[in-house]
Amino acid sequence: MDSAWLARWVEVHRLAVIGAEADIARHVDSQVGRVWLRWSRFADVEALATRTLTFGPDPGALYRRGWARSSTGRPRLALEDSEQALALYRKADDGAGQVAVLTQIGSVHSGSGDQSTALEFLEPALRMAEDAGYRDGEAAVRNTIGAVYERLGDPRQALDHFHRALLLRQEDGDRYGAAVALGRIGSVYSQMGDHQRALAHLQQILPVRRETGDRAGEAATLAGIGAAYYGLEELPQALDHFQQAADILWEIGDPVGRAAALHNLCAVKAASGDLDGARDTLDDVLAIARSTEDRYAEAVTLYSMALLFDQTGRTGPAVVSVLQAIELADRIGHPWSTEMRLFLAHLERVLRGEAESDG
Repeated sequence: MDSAWLARWVEVHRLAVIGAEADIARHVDSQVGRVWLRWSRFADVEALATRTLTFGPDPGALYRRGWARSSTGRPRLALEDSEQALALYRKADDGAGQVAVLTQIGSVHSGSGDQSTALEFLEPALRMAEDAGYRDGEAAVRNTIGAVYERLGDPRQALDHFHRALLLRQEDGDRYGAAVALGRIGSVYSQMGDHQRALAHLQQILPVRRETGDRAGEAATLAGIGAAYYGLEELPQALDHFQQAADILWEIGDPVGRAAALHNLCAVKAASGDLDGARDTLDDVLAIARSTEDRYAEAVTLYSMALLFDQTGRTGPAVVSVLQAIELADRIGHPWSTEMRLFLAHLERVLRGEAESDG
């Protein structure tokens, strides 16, 4: 599926829309849209699906447009498309389509910080995929459920789902899908402190990401490698990989992913002593998190700001930031809520000590 092949099919789609050939337009959208999603061409996917939808509701076009909108930081619009697609797939009794859309809806809720609602969609999708033998759908659901447990701070549950997804992909000879699962596994190992093992997984799949043109996956892998180097205290390597990831995510129009990469850049800058640069980067991250309604990222960013304020002796602003972080963390069930409260208690002791000194 090279660029010339895609260009011919895109022209066929354009002519089909002009000629009011709905069936041809929908077929071409399905073929081209799938490839573009893998290549992270989200703006093109959205534009193509939108033209197809001028013929009326189509579950596949709605599903792909929802995916593109979710990947470019518009969760509400993504959910609108996905819910319409789900209703159409249910009406058509299309089980595989329902599994795909339920997985997508769960992913959007998870990315917005609502892990319990995410599981309400993902668990039925997993049961449906297992019962019907939808191996591709099962692997995708397991990857998404694993990501939920990773965000909930449960690495064992996350690894269990990621390893099962990997086995399904390997048995089906799906190198792209296997790379996705291996990347997820590497990310969990890094969070668990096993950075050398994480690095081995992630460096193994980076060439696959590049060969398949998966720009979003390439960025995720680069960020994972950056995290592993950061854990190994190899800061120049970490900074380089995080910056590469942020640049790619800017190019493909993924603000949520870019915010995560920038947040990691901030950590490296702070560890390198560049506290002003770290603060400037956090301001950018917070703005992105709020504009995309990513409550999980907003809570983490506010907490990071509080840590940075404390590091520079600004206890008052640190208290304000961590209180905001705790309020959000409690609302979405963030696993760092207890850690944030312990940090708040530390700040309160510092404030008492300052008051006593002034007295």
